[in-house]
Amino acid sequence: NVTRKIEEQIDLLRPEDVRSMDYDQAVALGIIRENYPFNDYIDSILQIVDVDKIKKTSLRVAIDPMYGVSQSSLRTILLTCRCDVDVIHEQHDTLFGGRMPAPSADALRLLSNYVVENRCDLGIATDGDADRLGVIDEKGNYLHANVLLVILYYYLLKYRGWKGPCV
Repeated sequence: NVTRKIEEQIDLLRPEDVRSMDYDQAVALGIIRENYPFNDYIDSILQIVDVDKIKKTSLRVAIDPMYGVSQSSLRTILLTCRCDVDVIHEQHDTLFGGRMPAPSADALRLLSNYVVENRCDLGIATDGDADRLGVIDEKGNYLHANVLLVILYYYLLKYRGWKGPCV
């Protein structure tokens, strides 16, 4: 519905009504305001995890951003928690290395092998835009998202004391 309304407004425009402006000039005039939320985002995550407990574990974590955008944020969070971090497929690639950037069991075979060969405690992968997660345990096993959700639910019930239904 929102997109249709925007498209309707665009259709009303005539070419002579559309003006352009230099980006730097628009920033200088305050028409465009740049915002870099990275630090606030990282801080908000670090406030809800037990950083001190993670620091005590001396985890070695391999991450695979699958050529996407999660490398900076994952690495920053894990390094702040004093984890030893290795990264594979860290360079940005709009073609995602020629494969689908979905963190499935098949797609994470390289990460699984890396975790085992390098004696990592954990492997974490995200899809290209970092809205899906794949996890590899220390033995190289892929943990399906449904298993991760059950583990999270158990944690929230038992250790955080949350109550109520889950959908």
